Amino acid sequence: MLMPNLPPRDVGFMGMKEPKLIQFRDALAQNNRLDNAEPLSRGIKDTSSLGYLKGPESFTVKDDYLYTGVQGGDILRLNINDPKKPWEFVTKIGQFCQDTFHENICGRPLGLEFDLEGNLIVADAYYGLYKVNIETDEKTPLVPSTLEINGKKNLITNSLVITKDSKTIYYTVSSTNFPLTNGMYEALTMPSGRVLKYDVYGNMSKVIMDELSFANGIAMSAEEDFLLVNECTASRIWRYWLKGDKRGQKEIFAETPGTPDNIRPSEDGKFLVGILLPYAEEHRSYIMTKIVSNPVLAKVVVRLYCLIQSLLEGFNKHIFYLEVFAIMNHRLGNSEHSYANMVPGYGLIIEYDSDGNAVQSWHSTDPMMSKICEGFLHNGYMYLGSPFNMFAARVPYYH
Repeated sequence: MLMPNLPPRDVGFMGMKEPKLIQFRDALAQNNRLDNAEPLSRGIKDTSSLGYLKGPESFTVKDDYLYTGVQGGDILRLNINDPKKPWEFVTKIGQFCQDTFHENICGRPLGLEFDLEGNLIVADAYYGLYKVNIETDEKTPLVPSTLEINGKKNLITNSLVITKDSKTIYYTVSSTNFPLTNGMYEALTMPSGRVLKYDVYGNMSKVIMDELSFANGIAMSAEEDFLLVNECTASRIWRYWLKGDKRGQKEIFAETPGTPDNIRPSEDGKFLVGILLPYAEEHRSYIMTKIVSNPVLAKVVVRLYCLIQSLLEGFNKHIFYLEVFAIMNHRLGNSEHSYANMVPGYGLIIEYDSDGNAVQSWHSTDPMMSKICEGFLHNGYMYLGSPFNMFAARVPYYH
């Protein structure tokens, strides 16, 4: 496994510093504010790829409808005034498919926002950055995943934020080395994630941050003078200045007690951060921590998994197709099956002020409310997203 020229090729292995163990006290003190979350509808009206709801990752709102993307590639919406009614199918970037191990065909919509003209801008992990007219279902690729930018393709387009005038879209790419189905490998190799600025009228993307280990959520200040970017594997949030004396510079905004996933604005210039995998004494994976921080162990694990995947793919392609092998091939490098499920369940949302200080938090030790990736604030409720859970839920934002 340590010999040269074994797959994956052209990637380096670097042990990352073990995340700081941040104590759950003061604004981070444990509580049960997520325990009584109100589940939203689990039903889906009309046609959908999987026929069930899984992985409502991120949210946006338009005309009293809550929109989200789910596993299977569907984009759905829910009547926010009657959240027990079924979700409605809206559209999808990819093709219809039958199961999540066909994710590269299905597509996987992650971040999504509406622009001033009412178009839905979608970050699909497999297909790239798209514009969708939800009235006509016309889909326009803005930055397809097949496009090379600075010699690299955006293999996991993840999250986005749009300026108030809709002339610029800032978006994150979690990896330029691996697709989402092998997203775990990004955490074990040299960082290849980046942040790009897309000029809507010029139809051009420019890299403004790179060498991030699984760049994920992105948010913009109300004055549009800085961006905040979550770097998952490093358990930290970056601030990138768009205006002022520090324009074009980045600095660490906050170190987080676990893996920061999505980040959304809240009230009074604050931000809500979903901690997908909290990192506390009793809520962490000792094995994964040691692997990530040791380049030799990381190399062995990634190369072993890639070797097994090559054998499974070769058998299915050249000998006889077995669906179980296709499922195994998908799950080996998938962060849900080979990483997230190794960590004890815990739900955590943290609110930070504009200086990077934690001001309040929402917790749950209930496994049903674990692996929360987003808190989306709308009309006094915080809507809770997860890339893995079989439901969406909401809790009151105010005490």
